[in-house]
Amino acid sequence: MGLYGAKSCKATQLFGSSPMIMDFETHMPKPKRDELQLSSKGMVKKTISKSDPNKVWVSGDVGLRESQAYPKKFAQTCLNFFKKQDASVAGLLPKVFDRMQQMHPEPFVP
Repeated sequence: MGLYGAKSCKATQLFGSSPMIMDFETHMPKPKRDELQLSSKGMVKKTISKSDPNKVWVSGDVGLRESQAYPKKFAQTCLNFFKKQDASVAGLLPKVFDRMQQMHPEPFVP
């Protein structure tokens, strides 16, 4: 999702029969991945045992919940993907647009 504006480099797998699925960016360059790994601080918290330094606990931090949301740029790419599909799929557009409005109440221009 980092290719679409998220603050982490979570991988996403897309499958489909449409050749237009390749419209989605599929490879994150190493410099971008390194940048996102630095910016993803605050996603998890490590606690090291005082009695045994080999014991480490990992738990979610404040940024982890925020990372669950799809970035707006990804939603826009999905919408553009559906717009390119034939008329039988185009009927899904109102549902996709309504869902995006629920997720991002600020004005959105498809």
